[in-house]
Amino acid sequence: MKLAERLDRLPLLPFHWKLLVLCGAGWILDAVDTGLVGFVVADLLPRWGMSKTAAGLIISSGMCGLFIGSVLAGWLADRLGRRPLFIATPLLFAAASLLCASAWGPASLAVFRFLLGLALGGEFPVGAALMTEYAPARARGRLMVLLDSFWAYGSVLAALSASFLLPRFGWRATFLINAAPAIAVAISRVSVPESVRYLVLRGKTGAATATVAALERRAGIGAGSQAVDEGIEVLPAPRLIEVLQHGAALNTLRLWVIWFSMTFVYVGLSSWLPAMLVDAGFELSRSFRLVLLITLAQIPGYLTAALVVERWGRRWSLGVFTLGAGVCSLLFARAAGVGGILWWGSWMAYFNMAAWGVLFAYTAEQFATRRRATGTGSCIAMGRFGGMVTPLATAALLEDPAAGRTAALGLFGLLLLVACLGAWLGRETGGQSLETLHAP
Repeated sequence: MKLAERLDRLPLLPFHWKLLVLCGAGWILDAVDTGLVGFVVADLLPRWGMSKTAAGLIISSGMCGLFIGSVLAGWLADRLGRRPLFIATPLLFAAASLLCASAWGPASLAVFRFLLGLALGGEFPVGAALMTEYAPARARGRLMVLLDSFWAYGSVLAALSASFLLPRFGWRATFLINAAPAIAVAISRVSVPESVRYLVLRGKTGAATATVAALERRAGIGAGSQAVDEGIEVLPAPRLIEVLQHGAALNTLRLWVIWFSMTFVYVGLSSWLPAMLVDAGFELSRSFRLVLLITLAQIPGYLTAALVVERWGRRWSLGVFTLGAGVCSLLFARAAGVGGILWWGSWMAYFNMAAWGVLFAYTAEQFATRRRATGTGSCIAMGRFGGMVTPLATAALLEDPAAGRTAALGLFGLLLLVACLGAWLGRETGGQSLETLHAP
């Protein structure tokens, strides 16, 4: 019995849930930072006398760092292993957060946010690869949705921090508070073993066998055959260009379009929704509370996705949820008054984050183990590119009195419909072993 088969036959163990939490902690760190920057920018606009374009540059600088960090970390994880990057990224994030707290103007904050993004860039491709490669095939989709659900918890924490911490202690405190948890996460991750599937690809079958045997003992089941015959040769680390070679180009490009569209929308909302509500006539503190209520709708969205992702499959789940989010964004664009904003904003958040939960499972399954982190990192980087563009593009729409919130949300809706089409054009990957889906 091959090691991958022995991994897939395991029941869900405390090890899987611990790994889920440790990977999810990275999602929380990223979500808190992404969510807080919109509130910080809304606070600094009058304080520093910035234009919306200057504020957009601060937001885009962080996304630029995330773009480079995603590509670099994914490539390094396929060359050096998942575990070293898994430990290093939160430590670098802690250092960059302290630098952001010391910023003295728009230019310095933009530079420090670039460094913070560079540090955070590895969380998604490395965590997604590690969780995908340890999760049993029958539960992989559900665990990946639950992993992405940590983003909602981070978004809620960001909104709570902005509502209660920022008014009392100032914007610097929102960066300072991130450093200590990030260091604790890095220390906790030291106990996580390297991916078994990665070890096998590197010819380290002894270490891989020992890890699987330890998990089997915890599960109380007998070990599989001790003769490890993986049937593959030790292959060199992948090159970045490989995600566009070997017949993978169309699939990779399709995933890039989905990631660009969905990240464009998410960053546009998280960065500018507080300012949109202020422009609509709400006081700053009230706009923060409205955003908090809309953010809470993300949590049931993730839970719904976790319930249906194995039953409906990846394509149908992602397609239905992106369609729902796109339609609700178009209706949100026309909403007026507190009731309409809360109603359509909450439904958009619900569908949007349900789609995000499915997207991470779907993306990591699209690439073979040898280039999984590289391929996933390239998709995330394309999303980050969308995140780089959206603050400035949204700022341009918001500064045009004839366009404003209606045009911005209308654009978001159209992009979500493009993502829906991209999902339905792909192949189904749910419930199948990673080795069945891909050659090395």
